[in-house]
Amino acid sequence: MPINVGGGVGSAFNTTAGTSVTTGSFFIGAGDEFIVGIALANTSVSVSSVTDTNGGSYTLVKTITNGSSVRVELWSRRTISTTVSITVTVNTTGSTLMAVVTQAYNTTNTSLPQSNASNTGSDLYPSASLTLQGFGDWVVGVHGFVSAPGDTAVSASTAAFRSSTIPSVASVGVAITDNSGGAVAVVGTKVRLSASTNWATALVALRMAGSVGAVGYQAYQGPSTHVWVQQQSIRFSYFPKFCEAGGGGTGGGNSGFTA
Repeated sequence: MPINVGGGVGSAFNTTAGTSVTTGSFFIGAGDEFIVGIALANTSVSVSSVTDTNGGSYTLVKTITNGSSVRVELWSRRTISTTVSITVTVNTTGSTLMAVVTQAYNTTNTSLPQSNASNTGSDLYPSASLTLQGFGDWVVGVHGFVSAPGDTAVSASTAAFRSSTIPSVASVGVAITDNSGGAVAVVGTKVRLSASTNWATALVALRMAGSVGAVGYQAYQGPSTHVWVQQQSIRFSYFPKFCEAGGGGTGGGNSGFTA
């Protein structure tokens, strides 16, 4: 089944330096994979733990620092057993200004390993990319950036924009985006800020339920098209003369398939 955007949209920030922030309450669904994106203004401290009121277990997926400007951490809870309303608390090893956003996704395969990537820069466009590991996988980006009073909302560039939070004081902001590749390919996320600034981006690949992974390719020649397929058990929807990838045969028409 394809990955879908779930609920779980939450946010939090502080306007004076501290060691924890807590989101408002929101619902996450049974089977969801839950992403927490965090930006820290004090790059000498880090997140010590992420907790929620449902007793969830969170894992640090990726961290990236842009000099002394901003530190970004991407955490996830990969197993949600029941639909529940929660709040999320982020705790740090020292005092810092920080901003947090959250987002849930469903019909992911939480048993498969996930790739990750990161990038830093100083302009209007926080971005990064990675190579997806399987057909139907998604990439989720957490973009942290130095913010100033009066900075406005983040907007989409090369990605689907989900949410952001920008404090009203000189601090850091953070946004979550996602992008679907549809194939094993390099896929990125990019957003546009209201002002050029220092930023850091962390990415993680969400694995589609039933994803077969990237394992090499075989070219098949049909009457009027070349079709590239994975050498795994992928059953075609629109090629009646194909049985399974690797089985040979000829066929034409659309190149859609279902795993």
